[in-house]
Amino acid sequence: MNLSNKLTVTRLLLAPLFLFSFLYGNSYGRLFATLIIIIAAITDMLDGKIARKRGEITLFGKAVDPIADAIFFVTVFVCIAAHNWAPYWLVYLIVLREVFMSMYLRPILILRKADVAAKMHGKIKTVVQSIVGIVLIFTSAIISPDYPWIKIVSTAIMLPVAALSLGSLKPYIEATLSDKS
Repeated sequence: MNLSNKLTVTRLLLAPLFLFSFLYGNSYGRLFATLIIIIAAITDMLDGKIARKRGEITLFGKAVDPIADAIFFVTVFVCIAAHNWAPYWLVYLIVLREVFMSMYLRPILILRKADVAAKMHGKIKTVVQSIVGIVLIFTSAIISPDYPWIKIVSTAIMLPVAALSLGSLKPYIEATLSDKS
């Protein structure tokens, strides 16, 4: 278990900690949940860089890293929807993307020994998910969800996340449909 894999596992462990912190029910819990998103974003950035720099890219890392990202961000966005800050249909799109990617596309590409490394679309999606998650969870700690304009603004912020999530599937779908894989 190298350092980059430990960072990936840490992100898996951060998901339930985030959930507990968010559900704690007060502003301090959501502020701590915001800090957890920041830590998760940093570990996500570092694990790949460390693995490439040290030449420690492993099958475990290739398989578990995207699953850790999916579990973490699905947890964040379900909490945002449960807090009534975004419509569930937007979160469903994100969840469906993650399930489709993790349970269908990625396994097919791995079986074909095709390149399953993160593409630029996916990296941008993850950065935007991190930023939006931080902004919305931090805001939920300081503003009541009862203001009618909150859902409108948060929905507008979540729309690009859903679009990027779905758009980031394109290179993987193309690779899956390609005869070269």
